[in-house]
Amino acid sequence: MSLFTELKKRLALGKELQNSLKEEAESGLKKFQDMNNQRIKYAFSNFSPEMKAAFFEALFFFHVNLPFFSRHNFTVAQVKKVSGRMEEVIKNKTANLYVEGAPNGVIGIERLPEEIHDAFYSFVKDNFFMQELPKAKDSCISSIASLGSVGTIGQKKDSDLDLQIQYDVNHFIFSDSQMDDTHIKTYYNRLVDFYAKEILERSIQKQTRRSEDAHKRNVLHTVRKDAETFLQKKFYKIYKTLIQPDRQFLKEAFQNISNIQSLLLQMLNLVSLYEKNILFPQNKELDKRLFHKAKRIEKYLAVKYPSIEIHFFVYPTYLYRQGIHGNTIETKESSGSAYERILNYELLLPGIQLTNAVPLHYLFSNKIATNAKQYETTVQYIRFQITKLYNPYLSRIVDLGHVEPLSTKYVIEHIGAMYWEAFKAASGNLPKAFLNLLRFEMLLFPKDNCSIIELIKNPHYYDSEDSIVERDFSQSGELNFLANFSQEQAFGKTRHTSATYFSVEEMESKQNKGFSLAGIREMEQLFPFLIQDPWWLRYKALKVFYANRYKAISQKEKEALSYALDLCFALHAGISDVFAEAEEGIHTERGDQLVAFLNRAFPGASRRQLIMIYSGSVSMLIRFEKQLKQLFKNTVQRVNIIAKKLDFNTRSNADEFRIWYYYYKQYFDSEPNIIQKGILNHLQVPRGKLQIAYNNFSKKWIFRALQKIGVVHSEKEAATLNLLPDQVTLFEHTSFLHGLAHCIKNNYYGIYNQNTLRERHTSVEFSVSETKAEQADEWSFVRPDGVVRLVRLIYSIFPPQTYDYRDCITKPREITEILICLNLLEYGRLSILYRDNLKVWRIDNFDHPEIKKNAATYYYGKASIFEEEQIFLTIVNFLESQHFYIQEENINAIHFWVNVNSLHTIHSIGQFMKKETDLNDLFYNKFKERFII
Repeated sequence: MSLFTELKKRLALGKELQNSLKEEAESGLKKFQDMNNQRIKYAFSNFSPEMKAAFFEALFFFHVNLPFFSRHNFTVAQVKKVSGRMEEVIKNKTANLYVEGAPNGVIGIERLPEEIHDAFYSFVKDNFFMQELPKAKDSCISSIASLGSVGTIGQKKDSDLDLQIQYDVNHFIFSDSQMDDTHIKTYYNRLVDFYAKEILERSIQKQTRRSEDAHKRNVLHTVRKDAETFLQKKFYKIYKTLIQPDRQFLKEAFQNISNIQSLLLQMLNLVSLYEKNILFPQNKELDKRLFHKAKRIEKYLAVKYPSIEIHFFVYPTYLYRQGIHGNTIETKESSGSAYERILNYELLLPGIQLTNAVPLHYLFSNKIATNAKQYETTVQYIRFQITKLYNPYLSRIVDLGHVEPLSTKYVIEHIGAMYWEAFKAASGNLPKAFLNLLRFEMLLFPKDNCSIIELIKNPHYYDSEDSIVERDFSQSGELNFLANFSQEQAFGKTRHTSATYFSVEEMESKQNKGFSLAGIREMEQLFPFLIQDPWWLRYKALKVFYANRYKAISQKEKEALSYALDLCFALHAGISDVFAEAEEGIHTERGDQLVAFLNRAFPGASRRQLIMIYSGSVSMLIRFEKQLKQLFKNTVQRVNIIAKKLDFNTRSNADEFRIWYYYYKQYFDSEPNIIQKGILNHLQVPRGKLQIAYNNFSKKWIFRALQKIGVVHSEKEAATLNLLPDQVTLFEHTSFLHGLAHCIKNNYYGIYNQNTLRERHTSVEFSVSETKAEQADEWSFVRPDGVVRLVRLIYSIFPPQTYDYRDCITKPREITEILICLNLLEYGRLSILYRDNLKVWRIDNFDHPEIKKNAATYYYGKASIFEEEQIFLTIVNFLESQHFYIQEENINAIHFWVNVNSLHTIHSIGQFMKKETDLNDLFYNKFKERFII
């Protein structure tokens, strides 16, 4: 009998403890299954048929890795121009979904959750013509879990499906045969070899290259001895019982339970060290192959199901437990060193397990699950079969780590997370990034650092708090104008549901009030599912903390933060889905939840503000964005003040931090000449018509969208635009060119119904009747047709840019395109639109009063504006300030536009296009003559 087996026999758990552990495991399993199955059902009720099919294919191809699928044939429908007409064409495609030697096999796939099982196997039978799944040689994928909003109130019809793929190429369970004396000695000796090699390499690195060979010969005989000494000290008891047996020591090892446990744990730690240093490095090639296969599957699904987005995050479980989740340098979606284990507790562990896996922490008591040492010891007892209490669950359990409470020190060491959220905000989702930032700040406070996974286990943690301070718009000058709108004006048609939550009279009486904690509790009573919803629990915790418990901020800022939380959560949850639906009487659980939340949190005038934000109302969006950015910066400032008082070392990777911080500065402290992207991605869609006019009262150019006039949109675009009014102001600015560029950069101008039979391009309408003479004198006005040509010119000069978000730290800034406009609505003005290789657009204006003063002289050709030194000196100074040095190979990056109405030529009255082309060419050639030899 091996020493390990003998030790196990002597170590028996007491009956009372066994019963307690068994009861906790059974209770934890039931709670987890009930919650997980409910959330799966919730998630699948909101999946489109395409999303379900894509998920089933992903599950199938992660399970199988057969050479047969090296040429997997499939078909897709594409719209192509055929004989001058757009037609739908069925295309045959081939994908290689086989990677030789890639780990595969989903553990427990034959026992999938009820909501998935039958539908998945029917799909496999119908699409892959298999009556049963092929057996994986050695299944190693232990868990496939959802991330993000899936299975929460925030899951929208077009939400991405992000899947965390966890795998172990080494078996979780060790048999007694793997722990016999021979194996233990082998593990020990392999580690001696490992450390001897490591010591040798460190020693050689200290020597000069010239003496390397001689030095190597001199140290070879000593490094193994050093390694043996190191291991002997680290595993002294194993050394004295198995490597160099000492009879007296062995006798003492069995004298009491404490000695038995100590020797046994040392053996388990030896195996863990062997896995870490010997097995895991050997498995790196397997890691690469599975990662490569995941990318192939992702690419295949993107082609086959273009209407949905599905992404995979593939990591071995040992990295997951350490909080190592990739690197922002490798992929834009990876938070890298920003959060580490905070991400586990806040986002990953609260995800849905879509296979048959059960995270181990659910089977343990809270005392074990939250204590790192006790958790690891219990896991070791399960792995090495020291206790068989958990044997009924062995085919299902996955070790995703403990759920230890977060410390202030650990959180502040991840201060880079603030700038990661700024980086994400710059991608177009400021409201969600703001919620995450507030959550980060909240975790710095010991009483409020209860993580989301802990809240799922204890959802009533905040229920004993006093009610949240209600908002009162009647005292707020900024929002007071909203109070005059009635409920009907504010909202219009409301979706009917199976329950009426407020009468019109009640709504009117609450229109100046905000959402309280009492209202949150009422929501949870109506919809018990919410207390299992990670995003709802996060919203609830933030409301309590910022509206009640955070003493360091003023009452005014508390109210501002509380209101911003309501708005941001509503935007994240996709509340527009229930603004007005065509299908009356159709109910979903999520739909009823959103209606109840809408009626309670946004009664009366406050609902109008929400709708105005969704619809892209410029005044409301600008105000909302300005307030949100200021609150964001205030939060960053508060956290930095806290950080200065704490002694800590940041865990942020330096290169990652440089990327995040660059986007923080670019997005939150940008210069006024930068053309920004809007904060709401759903508004960045091409419109049917772009109308341009001037507001004589505000002295600004107005850019409106007329999106529904004679336009039939695709299903996805229709879903977005149905919530928008027929006419909406997109942007206002004092600069005409800035407004044009803003509309193009934000995709308001472009192709809609793309790749369909109804593909069209945005039309442009310049409202001359609304443009008064004071905006442009008789020498520099523009005509409607000239505006259309200018928009098209900008669109062609500034096409979608090939750009990598990492360029900000890997490449120097360089100007890539420049458009110089002469006499655009101001005689003698140079309006310069330019873009750099970091995807930043800017506008600069330069006026020349002397040229404007003599506009008539230039107009009639008595003096040539193209010979004026002032003009070219301004251009040269501008180019030098941007470090753009003119050469033959880069002069084509500079483009010119001349207002055809600002110069008299011999062109006939109907030759505006030719006149414009000739003037543009003349300006270009004059410039080239001066600066290119």
